[in-house]
Amino acid sequence: MKKILVLFLLLVASTASLSAQSSAAPEVEELWYVVELSDAKAGWVMIRSSREGGELTTENTMHMEIRRGPAQMTLTTESRFVEKEGQPLRAWTSQALGQMPVEATWEFGPEVVKVRTLQGESVREQELPMPETAWLTPGAAEDRIREMLDKGAEEFSITTVDPQLGLQPVTTNWNLLERDDEIETAAGNIITTRWRQSQSYAPQIEMIVNIDEEGRIVRSVTPVLGMNTTLTLSTREEALLATSEGAPELLIQTFVRPDKPIEKPRKVRRAIYRLTVDGGSPEDLDVNFGRQTSEIAGQTLRLMITNEPKAPDSPENGARYLRSTLFLPHDNPLIRKLLADALPESGGAGPQEKAVALRDFVAAYVTEKDLDTVLATAAEVAESRSGDCTEHAVLLSTLLRAAGIPARVVTGLVYVQQFAGASDIFGYHMWSQALIGGRWVDLDAALGSAESGKDYFVDATHIALGTSALDDEQSILKEVAKIATVMGRLKIDVVEVDY
Repeated sequence: MKKILVLFLLLVASTASLSAQSSAAPEVEELWYVVELSDAKAGWVMIRSSREGGELTTENTMHMEIRRGPAQMTLTTESRFVEKEGQPLRAWTSQALGQMPVEATWEFGPEVVKVRTLQGESVREQELPMPETAWLTPGAAEDRIREMLDKGAEEFSITTVDPQLGLQPVTTNWNLLERDDEIETAAGNIITTRWRQSQSYAPQIEMIVNIDEEGRIVRSVTPVLGMNTTLTLSTREEALLATSEGAPELLIQTFVRPDKPIEKPRKVRRAIYRLTVDGGSPEDLDVNFGRQTSEIAGQTLRLMITNEPKAPDSPENGARYLRSTLFLPHDNPLIRKLLADALPESGGAGPQEKAVALRDFVAAYVTEKDLDTVLATAAEVAESRSGDCTEHAVLLSTLLRAAGIPARVVTGLVYVQQFAGASDIFGYHMWSQALIGGRWVDLDAALGSAESGKDYFVDATHIALGTSALDDEQSILKEVAKIATVMGRLKIDVVEVDY
């Protein structure tokens, strides 16, 4: 749940940055927005553009305060993009989503982009090829938006690169819904045009965006995670007060209570469920992978899960799941030390034995089981030894890759009898998968360790909804989007469980 929320908020913040300016824009322009989650004020977004020496700098800051059960946390992201005459020069981002902020600097050249990422004392340097797809800098995108508005266009597309979302270009599709729509804001009533927007990496997530005559976003509303997330143009003073009313709770409201409780959930080896999506279709759920098979009957998806790993329908590219990435940095010195500690004498051990040993090691190594961290990399978890299911999953997946075993993370739900003051619910969860013998083997370091043994990896109350290699921000968002659109609308009936 945590990772889904964080990445979705990054999506919201980046969308607000596509606010067009007129050609007569001042040297410095600053826009402030109040962010509301289900009508509760939760934070603010600030966008500033400035011109100096022929260079245009666009800055974007998001500050949010939320609660997950008893834990309150702060999310802060910042980005800066510098261009000249529509050509990218450099960019900078900072994400304070864990205890150790992650900073990245980008230097654009004719053919490559030099990216330097810093977290604590860990430094990663890469040279990435410039995207082959044509894209616009923020300033050029603003000019293009303004041009299309002046022409009275009713639909158009803009392709940009946002450092918060990675180097892969993102296309935003605009479709006009209504003209002369009056919006009330803290800055006064504003006449706008109302548009539907979708983005290429998450086309199923649609935003309703109101634009003023200068092309600036006045309001955006995104129905996702079972709630509306709203950005509204405001004054600086009003926006900074948005976090003074108490952070909204975003964990407990996502729990799914089935029609009947499940006894001994960690011992369930086979289960059948009926899944429905309020106001949606079972086709919105893509669950036929791993240990799961399903069939659709009317508006219901019948899902069968076993604890026996299965071979994928098509061969997987294991190389992708061995890379060292920002979230899974298996070349980090501390990660390599933990690998040696976890597998001190593994010369004769096979991949399955190593995977089980690493699962048990992570379960014991993360000593502070809490909800206080927003989104930590494996390097941070290795130092802090704290976190929830996300931190267990990223650390285990990283150690698996360090051991030469392809690994990825799984996002879905798991049944728990007690959690955060609730009982007998399915909660959104993350765990790991290892590619062993051509099969994806599920491993849950947060819930299952020595109790599960070597042949019983996870129980059949784990419902997988998506996977990610965690190799870039957009690959995560593509999987997140599949889940985010059904959260708050999913219903689960327990048909049958076997032990």
